[in-house]
Amino acid sequence: MTRTAPPATLDGTELRRLFQQALDWLSRHQAEVNAINVFPVPDGDTGTNMTLTMRAALEAASGAPAPSVGEVAGAAAHGALVGARGNSGVILSQILRGFAAGVAGLETLDGPALATAIEEGARTAYRALADPVEGTILSVARAAGAGARQAVDGEGGARAGDALLAAFTAARAMLDRTPELLPALREAGVVDSGGLGLTVLLEGMVNACLGTTSDLAPAYVPKESPLARVAAEAHSAGREYGYCTEFLVRHAGCAAEELRAALAPLGDSLLVVGEPEAFHVHIHTPDPGAAIQVGQRHGRIGSVKVDDIDAQTHAPVGAPPLAVVSVAPSEPLARVLREAGANVVVPGGQTMNPSAGELLDAIDQTGAPAVIVLPNNPNIRLAAEQAASMTEREVHVVPTASLPAGVAAALAVDRSALPAEAAAAAAEAAASVSSIEVTHAARTAHVGDRTVAPGTPIALIDGRLEVSADTLEGAAEEAVARALREEHSLLTIYWGDGTDRPRAEALGTRLQRRFSEIEVSVLEGGQPHYPYLLSLE
Repeated sequence: MTRTAPPATLDGTELRRLFQQALDWLSRHQAEVNAINVFPVPDGDTGTNMTLTMRAALEAASGAPAPSVGEVAGAAAHGALVGARGNSGVILSQILRGFAAGVAGLETLDGPALATAIEEGARTAYRALADPVEGTILSVARAAGAGARQAVDGEGGARAGDALLAAFTAARAMLDRTPELLPALREAGVVDSGGLGLTVLLEGMVNACLGTTSDLAPAYVPKESPLARVAAEAHSAGREYGYCTEFLVRHAGCAAEELRAALAPLGDSLLVVGEPEAFHVHIHTPDPGAAIQVGQRHGRIGSVKVDDIDAQTHAPVGAPPLAVVSVAPSEPLARVLREAGANVVVPGGQTMNPSAGELLDAIDQTGAPAVIVLPNNPNIRLAAEQAASMTEREVHVVPTASLPAGVAAALAVDRSALPAEAAAAAAEAAASVSSIEVTHAARTAHVGDRTVAPGTPIALIDGRLEVSADTLEGAAEEAVARALREEHSLLTIYWGDGTDRPRAEALGTRLQRRFSEIEVSVLEGGQPHYPYLLSLE
């Protein structure tokens, strides 16, 4: 094998190319990194979170205003901070932040400058944690910096390529030692997943820089992954992890230390990183709402993400052959979709359409080779189709136009079928559902030959405005009467903003008495804009 001579320096364009190769290599191996994710929580998402964070970094770096290494690294660091996912992603964002600080103002990178940047990345990541743990990605990052420094301090070591190769070699050596430093890894029989992710990123850069074909990740995954066993042992011992809660606090009127102190009593795995203009918060807590309220007291909240860690640790190990990505406007409806079989649920709906990039992240997060996407809103369909065109995975967009249709489609997905056949069955199930949306007219509208004033209760049947009434409940009842067909046997009422449980249950009782041939159930939906969503199946 012929190896390319190590480059003496790297400019901004070359650094961006190496970041791209690092992302591509980690994306290729994210399943292997996920498979050994047993610390601090056995939730199997380290590879996914690091991939999504690196993608956010590269997207920002691609828009850097100048091709200098300082500009490219700075943009990547900001993108990673805003787009960081999970504990490992936040730590990776800090490694990139320190790297950017080490190259600030530089046009090009030689070996000594690259070593300094890698060292500063490790130091910044260590400073981000109140209680840094050895045997993790932190140890691997520090070893990479030390390896690069040793190379450039030796004879003829001033080339950037030599420093990068030395950083990767030292990172791999430390990765092998992580079980010696962290008992949880030794007991599980694996190396640290975050450390593996960082080493894979460096490996991708080295392969691109030197023309090599190193591929270490598969060798670090046992034939029988310990993830399920470690998760089962934790749950049998009664340990509950709560919710992985993340959000941005913009324009905070305090330092990171003050915000960290306010959040510390609420959970563990706490990270508060960034600057007062934008702090990224990550915490594992039993009460996500309390953590978010603390953030709101210190600044403006954005990019909120809450994941049920206990549900993740009970999930089957390994990527499913066929996964489902769906969209929901509220957490209660997201739970309904997960129970129906959705693997990943993206926040979004009327007036809050997710971007193609967010849908692409969700598709990649599944780790599955084939994915069915349920947009559940006509305005989201194009973004879903765009996301499908941006990935090498086999993606089928089922054009569900409402949440009830999305639930029916998710329930109908047959994981054992060919993806195209499963998507067709999901589309057929969605088409069999009649969806009713009950709200108030936002402006003057026409229902048949009637003109209704703004604020009038109205109901849409499968997207068509067909009913107006004196009350929301009256509109719902009339819409059910019009939409009900002989083949319908189940009516589900989801109540959201503008009503409450007692009113919804009273409506359910009223409809059950009138339409005794169908079964009526009432569920919390929490959806905005529509006090009632109804599904006839």
